[in-house]
Amino acid sequence: MMESDRSTAEHLATTLPPDLMPTMTFQPAFGRDRGATNLIESIEGAWDGERVLHELRIDSESPADAVPSDLKIEYEVGSGGLGIVDAANQACLGRMVAIKRVRPGLKDRAIDKHLRMEGELMGRLEHPCIPPIHLVGVDEGGWTVLVMKLIDGRSWEDLIDGPEVDHQIRSSRNYIRKHLELFYRIGEALAFAHGKGIIHRDIKPDNVVVGEYGEVYLIDWGLAAESTEESPCEPGGFAGTPVYASPEMIARKPRLDARTDVYLLGATLYHVLVGRAPHQGGGMQEVLEAVLTNPTPSMVEGVPIPLMNICRMAMAPNPDDRYQTISDMLGEVRHYLDNSDTAELYTETEEAMERLILMQRQGVEADEFEAVGLKCRYNLERVHHAWPDHEGVSANLRKCLLMMCDHAISRRRLAAARTLLDSYQDFTKVTRDSNISSRRDRIDALAEQMVSRSDELSMNIQVSLIEQLAIEKESYDELLTAYKEFKKKSSDS
Repeated sequence: MMESDRSTAEHLATTLPPDLMPTMTFQPAFGRDRGATNLIESIEGAWDGERVLHELRIDSESPADAVPSDLKIEYEVGSGGLGIVDAANQACLGRMVAIKRVRPGLKDRAIDKHLRMEGELMGRLEHPCIPPIHLVGVDEGGWTVLVMKLIDGRSWEDLIDGPEVDHQIRSSRNYIRKHLELFYRIGEALAFAHGKGIIHRDIKPDNVVVGEYGEVYLIDWGLAAESTEESPCEPGGFAGTPVYASPEMIARKPRLDARTDVYLLGATLYHVLVGRAPHQGGGMQEVLEAVLTNPTPSMVEGVPIPLMNICRMAMAPNPDDRYQTISDMLGEVRHYLDNSDTAELYTETEEAMERLILMQRQGVEADEFEAVGLKCRYNLERVHHAWPDHEGVSANLRKCLLMMCDHAISRRRLAAARTLLDSYQDFTKVTRDSNISSRRDRIDALAEQMVSRSDELSMNIQVSLIEQLAIEKESYDELLTAYKEFKKKSSDS
């Protein structure tokens, strides 16, 4: 670990509240002078004993402009660092809505201004996966009140981390497809927000709600900020959830843009596939050090390689090396969803290529190498037929053909080597290539050597035959002389 990384992590850890867990969202306006522990307090003031908001002003500082309100609080939905959310009955429409406001124990005009800005930003984001804002108003006490759609459902984190979800289920096709579809819809919401010049800054499974009928919402836009290429977001310090944070988020002078959300979405995908947030540690400093020293953690066995690659690119340490837009990332995810069978076959070929490379290094038996190589080539050609523009597939197919050609040369199977090299040339559609020329030279040299050896062998055979004939002729002459002598003796007697 670089000493600067340790220093940065240590410095930031000391500035955060001591009771802030790495899995919790940190908001600077709250963290400057308060702890992270939730405070349960009564809600008095503009709200009477029946918990009714009697009056509401809209874009006006004058009490005379207040209008009667028909919002009656039913129950608390939840509370966070800065705000509290209640479910209220809106009598005029006979519906339940959510009311968000500054926590009563944290009455502070700076925080209230932040809440109003959140409402105004969300008001610009009319998307099916972003909770709509119905109203931004001011209560009798002059404090901001956001009236929005009440979201009912389960946290996405509960769905992916439930006790029934084990490694086998997480690796199954149904699980991956189901959650990739949810992921894609959240990505579309983010792409829409980015198109409006707004980044979220706190994307994680716990900030996604999945409804009973398939509704999906990206919630908690409390850290949302305006950010464009010309004017990126430059907060005064860290804000977000440490276990999902990108390296630039915890820098001493953060500079954030849409690619920060790309990283956070990649970290969310990592959690979906692996079953835990990407940055782990025994305490806040260890988690922050992990963000800086290992921003792209390794995956677990069973995760499809195309999805591994998507995570790796989205979570690249340098924003310039990531997908430059959410839409680019979603294109890869959609490609996987639309071609899952081919994607699984590609995963098999990636594993086969790794095995083939290892076998080549270890020098295993030729028959085993050829069997794996032939299967790998066949499957790569099938994948390439489906994905002709996929550079990863093309690169592996080129490598596989060259490895099999080298193996054929080493086995002196020149006809097979030439055929494989011709296939490589046809695939690459190039005539001048060092990979082709060097192997052609090796094949030609080996062929000449074999021809030369063949001529030498032929000469040796001829000499051997002549010598054998000479020996046989000498034996024949001796036998003929003996026969003649025997015949003469017989005639004399």
